[in-house]
Amino acid sequence: METLKGRMDSMESGLTTAKKFSALEEKFTLSLETLKGRMDSMETGPLIPGGHFYQGGDTVSRYTKIEFPTYNGSEDPLIWLYRCKKNFSHQRVPTYDRVNVAVFHLLGEAQLWYQLVEVDSDVVDWDEFKRLCSLRFSPPAYNNPLGDLVLLRQTRAVEQYQKLFQEKLAQASSMVQVDQQVALFTVGLTEALKLEVELYASVDLSNAMNIARALEL
Repeated sequence: METLKGRMDSMESGLTTAKKFSALEEKFTLSLETLKGRMDSMETGPLIPGGHFYQGGDTVSRYTKIEFPTYNGSEDPLIWLYRCKKNFSHQRVPTYDRVNVAVFHLLGEAQLWYQLVEVDSDVVDWDEFKRLCSLRFSPPAYNNPLGDLVLLRQTRAVEQYQKLFQEKLAQASSMVQVDQQVALFTVGLTEALKLEVELYASVDLSNAMNIARALEL
């Protein structure tokens, strides 16, 4: 009887151990599924040297993926630098790594240019990078962007004048206050249009541009 009781106690102990292992296995499986779900929901940011990725948050939907722009030095870098800025903000790239990320996406002449920059300077922060890049690849006229904006005058259709105005305003944006933009745009219009637009007393640039286009028709 004692032998039979011992066997039964042993079997009961074995069943208890098996149940514990089964519970642990179930928890492990759930943990793996949760981890996989989180990894699938995350979206990688721009790749930088070393294989690191930046995330725009803890979980980013796949439709928010932004491809980091490249630049080869063949055109004005203004738009590229702006896209870099928006990408850095979206992907939360720290200030100290922004030059590394941007340089990784330089091509051709632009890449050769930065190799020379590295020879001349050991450390280049993002603000200095933007200044040197604009100095090297922006059109010479942008050396005095505010002067170009002030002297701009409409010689063709409003749509074309508006495009030129926006380009020059983008170059001089740090030197022009918001309330000055309407005045600068209006003063460059033809005399007839200028007087009519001024009558509407537009409070923002978009409205002034829209009125000028409408009055020209």
